[in-house]
Amino acid sequence: MGTAQKPEQPRTAGGQTRRKLVIIGIAAVLLAAAWFGYRYWMELGILGDESINIVFIGVDAPVEETVQVVQGWEEGRDYSLALTQYGQKADAVFVGTIHPDTRKFHLLGLPPELIVTLPDGSEGELRAVFAAGGVPAVEQVAEDLLKIPIHYYVLVDYSGFTELVDAIGGVEIDVQTPIRYYDDGELVFELKEGLQRLLGPEALRYVRYRRGSEPDLKRLERQRDFIIGLVDEMLEAVTITQLPTLARYVGELVETDLPWEDGLKMASAVLRRNVEGIDVTMLPVETVDGRCLPDAQGIAAVVAELFYNPSWDKAY
Repeated sequence: MGTAQKPEQPRTAGGQTRRKLVIIGIAAVLLAAAWFGYRYWMELGILGDESINIVFIGVDAPVEETVQVVQGWEEGRDYSLALTQYGQKADAVFVGTIHPDTRKFHLLGLPPELIVTLPDGSEGELRAVFAAGGVPAVEQVAEDLLKIPIHYYVLVDYSGFTELVDAIGGVEIDVQTPIRYYDDGELVFELKEGLQRLLGPEALRYVRYRRGSEPDLKRLERQRDFIIGLVDEMLEAVTITQLPTLARYVGELVETDLPWEDGLKMASAVLRRNVEGIDVTMLPVETVDGRCLPDAQGIAAVVAELFYNPSWDKAY
């Protein structure tokens, strides 16, 4: 006797639903992969195969939004308030660079008391360059000092700094030595040694503090430590999806010619590396007769390590 074959079972609605869900799931994965691939391609597009270099300038007074047309500076650059802040010194100058291959972000701190050539050809401290010639002058000094091109600038005043620190809930810092501010002999502010969370006004005093004859390099070290702490806090508080919101907020606190979209792509590329993708180095200097001078050999070695552009040998 032959074995009777079972009749084919009709497809159930539940089976069709499951198949649809599987198809939708696969489509979603492919779509997500395509989106991330597109974002990565866009990051590669903005980073290219050369370092992108940005000068960060912290000024000691509120920045007011004004526009002034300036003749003689690089055409095509937008210095919307670059030459309107004469008389304001720059207490902090850093040159940042994003390496195109490693996606690592390096910050190079320049001491404010570093002796450089001012816009009028005379010698003076780096802190005086902004007062003498604004952002273009600071960019020119950085280019001459490091023998690299500066592509963008970021200018921040102290009100923007304190607002940013407050926005992320403060920054945790290990205070190495007590900090005391006096007014007419009266103690008005004190930070004791140890681990502390600093909010905006306290953080501002911390990064600006300079005790007596203490060299500016000590203050630069505090600024370096604070930047590392700030980055740590931001990485903990902000995810990639929250990055656009933070970027818009930061954009309201600073003056820059860096396009918002490009800045977001750069930040996204760096944040994928987490804190390992960011480091802070200080410019090599030497003291001669009490003056802070550039260490030419040390600077050349640092630039060769941190910055990358195969065409610079021809251009500079």
